[in-house]
Amino acid sequence: MINNFIQQKQKFWEINSEDKVNFQIIYTHSILSQLKIIEELSETDRVFFLVDENIWNLYRNQFELIIQKSIKKIFIKTIRPDEENKNIDSVIEIIKFLDDKSLKRRSEPVIAIGGGVVLDIASFASSIYRRGVPVIKIPTNLLSIVDACVGVKTGINFGLKRNRIGTYYPPQKVLIDKSFLKTCPQRHITNGLGEIFKIALIKSNSLFSQLEAYTDTVGIEEKLCVGALASKIINDSISLMLEELQPNLWEKDLKRCVDFGHSFSPYIELKNRNELLHGEAVTLDCLFSTCLAFNLDLINEQKLFRIYRLAHSLGLPIFHQDFTNKKLFHISLAETKAHRNGNLNLPIPSDIGQYIFINELSDEIIDKAMKLYKSMKDKL
Repeated sequence: MINNFIQQKQKFWEINSEDKVNFQIIYTHSILSQLKIIEELSETDRVFFLVDENIWNLYRNQFELIIQKSIKKIFIKTIRPDEENKNIDSVIEIIKFLDDKSLKRRSEPVIAIGGGVVLDIASFASSIYRRGVPVIKIPTNLLSIVDACVGVKTGINFGLKRNRIGTYYPPQKVLIDKSFLKTCPQRHITNGLGEIFKIALIKSNSLFSQLEAYTDTVGIEEKLCVGALASKIINDSISLMLEELQPNLWEKDLKRCVDFGHSFSPYIELKNRNELLHGEAVTLDCLFSTCLAFNLDLINEQKLFRIYRLAHSLGLPIFHQDFTNKKLFHISLAETKAHRNGNLNLPIPSDIGQYIFINELSDEIIDKAMKLYKSMKDKL
């Protein structure tokens, strides 16, 4: 009897281990002026918002108009959108807010509006409250549009360890409204371009060329709000991320090309959180990895300079001293190996839009890469 039960249990888990995840990504425009759509996000007579403080300040009049005109009861909690606030205390505050209002478990989704920090905090809180309540994401800056809203990962920081606590939790839907980019600070546009630069360099020569054309013709000061090329860059970035994430949402395979730019940077990013934004740190990591690729004879000098020139044209940083700090470098390597189950699984470009994985880095190669990385800032 016991053996039969064990066999049935194993069979049950085997059947359910390949469940597919589906969620809608919907493009819309000026979502805060579309009261009917907002009301329809909840099945009851109540709507719950978790809103980025910066977005609340920018769009307060529109939120107040929603509250005034809606036939439903609107509840809003604002969240401070900085890395220091991305912690368990913020999550507990959200859970108290939801619990005080007795949020209905299935029919009243949490609607998170903001950048990546807010979407991560809100999604993590939603994933653990009552073992999971629905969450709808509305990203409001470029980084969250092309990165934070696309996958199923949630997370908060633990000390200087980025996203060390988290879950896999797909949203019910994602509403992408690019009109938010008009009020996005220029540095945060550049920050989002860091993630687009990453996916282009590691996965798409076509997108890389589009970025070059955009900086040559339109310019990043237009915030990717103008023209067909801007729309194509954003849409292609999202499509490339989905293409890579969908077959491996639960990260059973720890060889992931989208980890490019996230091998050496996480520890350095949080150490310098008052100085570096996420996309900036990712770019610096990508450039250091490109120096490794050059010293391993995977890319030539012409492509090395082409990669650096694009990063510079996008307004992204091309040097930070902590990427030449051997002690920090080894801390980062140890963290990365632990996160990847003991393997380095380091994606580096073998060409623009192509990559290989390496699992060994000698001190000699690291030293050569640091020397080249340090010298490149004076060569552009």
